[in-house]
Amino acid sequence: MKTRGYTEAEIQILNKNKNVIMVKYGKQIEYKNSFKNWAVLQSLNHPEMSAIQIFEKAGFNRNIIRSRSAESRIRYWKGNYFKNKEIYNENPTIFQNESLEKQNNTLILLLISKFESLINVLSKRL
Repeated sequence: MKTRGYTEAEIQILNKNKNVIMVKYGKQIEYKNSFKNWAVLQSLNHPEMSAIQIFEKAGFNRNIIRSRSAESRIRYWKGNYFKNKEIYNENPTIFQNESLEKQNNTLILLLISKFESLINVLSKRL
């Protein structure tokens, strides 16, 4: 599938979004890890929301980010989320040789997941 390029105006709008690191080669958006993590958790916690709705909630314009692109990004990020979570649970020392950023992202996702579970348990008791 060929990726369409963004216009200069669209690139300027994308670069102003707090969730974007940069637009590469006029057609590849590099997203911040915090946004990727947030988008995955939104998708998991709000299955009724479409991928494009999650992107819109994060300040992206539906006319710039296509629905299929949003869906494929979140699907890919979810795959990484579950793969890393499973690997970490099996062997917590596996990330010793990985980059610090990857370790931190994985641990943040795990902590968020644990806190959300705790919040759900506590809210049911109230």
